[in-house]
Order: sequence, then C-alpha cells, then structure tokens
Amino acid sequence: MSNATKFKQVVKNRNFMTPELERYGQQGDFVYELSSGQGMTGNTVYGVTVVDLRTKEHRHDLSNMFHSYKEANDYINDLEKSA
Repeated sequence: MSNATKFKQVVKNRNFMTPELERYGQQGDFVYELSSGQGMTGNTVYGVTVVDLRTKEHRHDLSNMFHSYKEANDYINDLEKSA
C-alpha cells in the first residue's frame, strides 16, 4: 500500500491553507503529506500533516506549518524521534 493511500484513509480532505501537494512519505511509524500554499502575507508556506500508523489517527499535535521548504524537511526528518 502506498504512503498516499495510507494517509488518505485517515485524512480525507486537503488542507485549505496549503492545498498544493508536494509529496507523501513515511518516517518511522508516521506517514505524512507535505504541501504548500500562499500564507496570509503572500509568502509560500509549507504544511506537514501527520498520520500515526500505529493508531491510524491524524496527529494534530505533530502537524505543523513552516515558512521554508528546508524547515519542513528538517521537521519531517525528526518525526521518527517523536514516536
């Protein structure tokens, strides 16, 4: 089963703040969606939405928004430590 399928089984709708899909992936026990969109100031923002594979739940506490692609990727790389 693909990461996108695992993610979409739990999170059905797109994020209205970051509607442009960048990628799906898996980090440890989590699958994530990295997306982007225009923030309130007109700058590009990046959203990381996280699903816990162990509980099959959207982890609002681990989902976050970032002001740069690098910050979002660094956060994704550290997700496994959140388990």
